[in-house]
Amino acid sequence: MDLGGIFPSGDGAWILDSCIDEYPEGGRFGELGSDCIFGDSLMRLDFALGRWGISRSESSGKSAFGSYFDFRGDVTFSRFCSTRCELASLVVYRVSRLSFDCFWSSWGLLATISMTHLKNGEKQFPLVRLGATLGWMAAGWLTSYVLNADNSPVVGYAAAAARIIGGICALSLPLTLPLGVATSWRSRLGFNAFSLLKQRDHCVFFVVTALFSIPLAAFYMYAPELLEALGDQHPMATMSVAQISEVVAMLLVGSVMLRFRLKVLLMWALGFSVLRFGMSAYAGESGLIDWHVGGIALHGVCYTFYFITAQVFLDRRVAPGLRGQAQGLLSLVSNGIGPLVGAVMCGWLHQHYVRGNGQGWMEFWAILAAMIAACLMIFAMFYRGIGKNIKVAK
Repeated sequence: MDLGGIFPSGDGAWILDSCIDEYPEGGRFGELGSDCIFGDSLMRLDFALGRWGISRSESSGKSAFGSYFDFRGDVTFSRFCSTRCELASLVVYRVSRLSFDCFWSSWGLLATISMTHLKNGEKQFPLVRLGATLGWMAAGWLTSYVLNADNSPVVGYAAAAARIIGGICALSLPLTLPLGVATSWRSRLGFNAFSLLKQRDHCVFFVVTALFSIPLAAFYMYAPELLEALGDQHPMATMSVAQISEVVAMLLVGSVMLRFRLKVLLMWALGFSVLRFGMSAYAGESGLIDWHVGGIALHGVCYTFYFITAQVFLDRRVAPGLRGQAQGLLSLVSNGIGPLVGAVMCGWLHQHYVRGNGQGWMEFWAILAAMIAACLMIFAMFYRGIGKNIKVAK
């Protein structure tokens, strides 16, 4: 089964995102600051809702993703041509960012296509998903060491090329027929996924995922800033340490899922996330960059064991006709609602605690670690589970 075209575009996403995240600090976009981050999260939320129906795989994944990624490359190229000419503004930033946010909300569809065609999704899906991580790693190194473009619009051209290649690869995706039949306007719009919240475990899972995604926003927004404050000259390349550990975790998570309950894996991910943010807090207090780099590396493990396990959890526990919509709901809370709230909250914490002399990082990361600890307690207390090796009938 040819699934090779599913995740090759992670490099383009990382190239584009890394460049955008650098600009608010003094690039040609000007001082857009947290407004850009907030607007980005809001658009992700909008498109997670707007593209929900697509997550049901009611059309060929091949045609949907092939045309989308080609469009994405064209928009990326046009956007950075404008930036090169110093014509970019907040309006241009937000409009051009729309296609990028379409991609983030399509992760649920990618997972659905994978789970549908893989014979052993629990063991094989992490290996398929590994392609995106390798792309993100390559993009980070390409940005910092090959293109030397951490703060240059040149990186946008590379992102556009990566997207076009992704569109070509997407044409090789297998035809994915609908897993369910839409019989009402609720099912056509994907609102049937909300019925999952009536079940205790599903409700706890989605609530904890949304809460967990709030402090995670700080990792992408402020982990590179702390690296710079601690003296790192190539923060974007250093951030790829998380992808290296993510690769190792993805190679292991499939076999680990066969030995432990999903509840245990999710609790491990939350517990290690507390440790991960605690390490950054200690780095901020002591000034030792190794602790922060170690926390970044641990982030890759935590992310893999939580979100890959989460996607497998939905495939195992949700009826076939709702699996695509359930993956869309996961994308909504983890890439929309959580980051939206996180952008506001983490921005406020950063403004309130972190000072120009490098002080306040310990308090900043410690508060976020406490938030994740609360997520762990909620999940441990209220999630019940159904036992090991129990699946929904195909």
